[in-house]
Amino acid sequence: MHLPTARLASLLLLALTVSACQQTALAPSASLPAQSPAPAPSKPAATPSDLAGLDANGLDALLGRPTVIRREADAMIWQYHARGCVLDLFLYANAPDRTQRLVHLEARSNDDASPLETGACLAELSDPSRHLTANAD
Repeated sequence: MHLPTARLASLLLLALTVSACQQTALAPSASLPAQSPAPAPSKPAATPSDLAGLDANGLDALLGRPTVIRREADAMIWQYHARGCVLDLFLYANAPDRTQRLVHLEARSNDDASPLETGACLAELSDPSRHLTANAD
């Protein structure tokens, strides 16, 4: 049984077209480089005024866990250590509700303990690659 030449040519052309479509659909995806996930957006650095009056929960939410927590009489001192600075946060109990809140903060150099601008240290602490890990209490 012989198929007419025109019909055979049509079937051959259809087979080649389908084959070409499958190849072009697969080829581009095979040649695309793997995409790495988009970098996580860095959160903006907190400013000293952002921290004023915050309690422990607010500070933890904004800055994360401190490297060191020290208790002295009526105060709690939270220390955050970055590669270039140490930030000390001084929390005292406020009279009406006895909740300890931030009343003072200081920044100093890791190298020689010389005073630093607190905003610059906060900016450094907002960069996770420069934040040193917390120690156990």
